[in-house]
Amino acid sequence: MNTKPSHGPIHFRSPAKILWRTVRGMIPHKTKRGEAALARLKAYEVVTPPYDRTKRMVIPDELKVLRLQPGHKYCLLGQLSKE
Repeated sequence: MNTKPSHGPIHFRSPAKILWRTVRGMIPHKTKRGEAALARLKAYEVVTPPYDRTKRMVIPDELKVLRLQPGHKYCLLGQLSKE
């Protein structure tokens, strides 16, 4: 076997970077337009200072218990990054 795992595909641990990598796979990142779209993408792991003092709201229509079909599997990025 002529492979070296340390040279293999590097997977990000940060949930923000996992999201960034997922979005990158969905857009044409090798074009100018896709590159510009990735440059505009901002992903944070915590609530940033301008928004940390605002009141948080729950949107009932978007709750996963209402949106997901019974029996469908899901995972959270935070849990995925810790595995």
